[in-house]
Amino acid sequence: RSEMIRLPMILAIARAEIRSVRRLIRYWMFSVLSVLITFLIYMYYSALHGFLSRLSATVGAAGPRYLMSAVGVYILVIFLLGLIFLAFDVRARDERERIAEVLDSRPMSNVELPVGRSVGLVLMAWAPVIFVAVFLQAFGSVALMFDWYLGERVEPYSLAGFVLHTLSVFALACSGVVLLAVLLRNRLLVALAA
Repeated sequence: RSEMIRLPMILAIARAEIRSVRRLIRYWMFSVLSVLITFLIYMYYSALHGFLSRLSATVGAAGPRYLMSAVGVYILVIFLLGLIFLAFDVRARDERERIAEVLDSRPMSNVELPVGRSVGLVLMAWAPVIFVAVFLQAFGSVALMFDWYLGERVEPYSLAGFVLHTLSVFALACSGVVLLAVLLRNRLLVALAA
């Protein structure tokens, strides 16, 4: 039987998933760790540029202004790993919290539940990326005001492109992981396959 996909139902499921993920300690541990690692990568490349750019044209070419093209891949991998560890146990979490039967009896289609969950997970994984983007711009602005060697504002179009790119990559990766979680129902297999 074909059922119509309802946007309000998907958004309600996404809100519920956001509330559920916000309660997970691993989400907060990953968020803090990923933001810290991202900042350390930024500081490392900024320090290289600030202290060694006058000695080497190669180091001078990787300035903080165009840094997202140099370190974006590393940052994206860090955030993708966190997204995998958030999404790999969506079904197991329902069974552990004893709400799987309730969800199965709700008037939602087979498509609405995974899509809503994916939307919620993607938004929660994307929040630290937004925080990093704002933080890097603020740090670069402060560094320029005080004439520090360690920083400069990241080029806005490069940063906006990175932020939007992460959203599309997160949506693709999360939908794949949630699909695996629904099909395999074994957390270890899902984590390994993802």
